[in-house]
Amino acid sequence: MDPQIEILFKEYDSLRHEIVARTNQGYQLAAVGVVGVAAIVSWIVSAAPSPATYIAIISIAALSIYLTSYALNKNVQSLAHRLRQLERLINKQAQQHDLLRWELDYAWKNRTPLGNLRSGKTAQRR
Repeated sequence: MDPQIEILFKEYDSLRHEIVARTNQGYQLAAVGVVGVAAIVSWIVSAAPSPATYIAIISIAALSIYLTSYALNKNVQSLAHRLRQLERLINKQAQQHDLLRWELDYAWKNRTPLGNLRSGKTAQRR
């Protein structure tokens, strides 16, 4: 195998692992969010805080979850963008157009809002 393609494959592999790790972090964040909401609800029921305290705590919790989710999502998007670049580059250097296809053809960027794969020219333009 061409040494340059081999190096690109190693980068591709490490980026795929990074996306899996970020996805797992997203699931962990969701679990922490559920536990946090349960803790806040139980505290509200037992302590009966003032409305201002209640609003402040809910706002801080929601903002924290949103900002962390946003950062994870942006990170995954940038990793996926680089994976698409690598797929094109490796396919071109290997002179095989379908050697690597996941990010180019099957990733979420090629899906409709309901999760169905886009077909034909629509998927190729994106």
